[in-house]
Amino acid sequence: MRSFLILAVLAVLNSASAALNAKAWKSNSEFPTEKDYPEHEYLKSKPNTAIAFSGGGSRAYTGAMGCLAAFHELNLLKNIRYIGGISGGAWATTTFTYVQNVSNDDVFLGKVADPKHITVENLKKMEPGCARGLSAPEMTLIALEAIKDKKVDSPAAAWSYAVSKTYLEPVGIKPNTRFSWDAATVKDIKSRNSALANAEFTVPVNKDRPFPVIGTTLVGPVAGAPFTAKTQNYSLLEITPLYVGTMKNLDIKYKYKSIGLTHSRRVGGAIEPFAFARKGGGAPAHGLANKVTSGVLSVPEPETFLDLQFSAGTSSYAPGSFFESIGIPKAAAELSMEFQYWSPDEEVKPDFTPMMFTDGGCYQDISLIQFMQRRVSKIVLFFLSSTPLKPFEDWDVNADPLKEGQVTDDLSAFFGALPDTEQRRWENRSFELEKNQVFATSDYTKVITALQTAQQAGKGIIATMNLTTVKNDWWGIPAGETFEITFSYLGRLPKWEAQLNKEVYKLAVPAENAQDLSVDVSSGPFKNFPHFITKGGGIDNSKANLLADLTGWAVLQHEQEFRRILS
Repeated sequence: MRSFLILAVLAVLNSASAALNAKAWKSNSEFPTEKDYPEHEYLKSKPNTAIAFSGGGSRAYTGAMGCLAAFHELNLLKNIRYIGGISGGAWATTTFTYVQNVSNDDVFLGKVADPKHITVENLKKMEPGCARGLSAPEMTLIALEAIKDKKVDSPAAAWSYAVSKTYLEPVGIKPNTRFSWDAATVKDIKSRNSALANAEFTVPVNKDRPFPVIGTTLVGPVAGAPFTAKTQNYSLLEITPLYVGTMKNLDIKYKYKSIGLTHSRRVGGAIEPFAFARKGGGAPAHGLANKVTSGVLSVPEPETFLDLQFSAGTSSYAPGSFFESIGIPKAAAELSMEFQYWSPDEEVKPDFTPMMFTDGGCYQDISLIQFMQRRVSKIVLFFLSSTPLKPFEDWDVNADPLKEGQVTDDLSAFFGALPDTEQRRWENRSFELEKNQVFATSDYTKVITALQTAQQAGKGIIATMNLTTVKNDWWGIPAGETFEITFSYLGRLPKWEAQLNKEVYKLAVPAENAQDLSVDVSSGPFKNFPHFITKGGGIDNSKANLLADLTGWAVLQHEQEFRRILS
């Protein structure tokens, strides 16, 4: 009996001190390049292309699925190196990348219906296994039910639980499961970590999937809460199959409102996801040495590791940005999305601190700059915003002052063209877009004019142009780099509408002021179409099919352009 007790105590002590051997990376450059990223060797045989989907809740998720269905129909998915998603775009990216139980993309993505074949009855139909059908449940109700039944311990956990129940588990993505890129990377992880020999990992079933990058906003240390418009200092962490982190190293100053002091934290470098702690764990005794860019670190095993449920959850936890600015420090901390963070770029005793995270869209709502850091030469951006683009008749971008509601601020921010309005200042308590300028303000008018021209043509608000960067030290973007950027903007399409039958046209097109393309349907089953209200879920089969058919049709109308871009 005595021997058994000794062995039991030793086992507990060994478990408490268990460590994982995890790969870590960092860049030693002021301006990171593609060679700083671990996936470069895996992906360099693919065309240097990327597609990215903005946030926008279930509207963004559904619109993204329509675009992916069109790319599948054109047989172009295999030519895409990267796919990026924020918030609702992250749900689409994660679901599309990691689907486990539907191998046929004809079924999973669905067919893009020709507008003249769309009927009210056909819109109600959803083939089993089609990802479009996942947006019907009301996620807020699922989250509240999880809190009521004590299935979770916080609002942030309830939100992630709802994301998983709505989008991930229906396609076979299990919660509380580690994830990686392929069988080879899992084998490598297990060869370094005997404790994980029997651990389950989720990897993409389809080997031709683009490499996914989703983003979440790092708000600041829990101890410094709350962070208001005057004290916030956001940055962005990437979650990928190979690592969590950022290759741009920053020393970020956080103003602790509760005690009136400023603390500096190093943010930078990346660690394999299985070693990234949601709860518990700790930092290694040392990070990567000064001139070293990669290595294996001995990291205390997390009490709870990061899984795909919380990855997609933190990218879309929009309530967090509000909760974390609440003036009561305890409330701000308890309602936040919290992870344990340390930087591999700190060589000596990395600072291990509970940090608050929120929706990636609070900082950058579409993954443009991440792909610029990787020097992706051709980037396609799908803005699935709730803000309609104002047409020529309502907005002369060359003469009119900047106002809210002309176009989404998430696009304008890349050109330093944000309106200085009371609404903008109020929103800054939860958003920080001012650091995102990477192109000259003088190019803004060219982009908007091109999009308005495409809007008028009626086949898809899509425009492609070469843009040259201005220097952005915060993001690590040098001046003088040229990228081919395709902007695709969600909106009404007259040529698509003209082909609808009378019954569908009456429901999907405004009865009044239909000639104003910034006006949406004001009532009925498709109210606000195509700019459905931003929320989690609440899009039934009819809405999902109609929206996905619209976004997919726009891609198909630009087949030759996309074949050139993604060749």
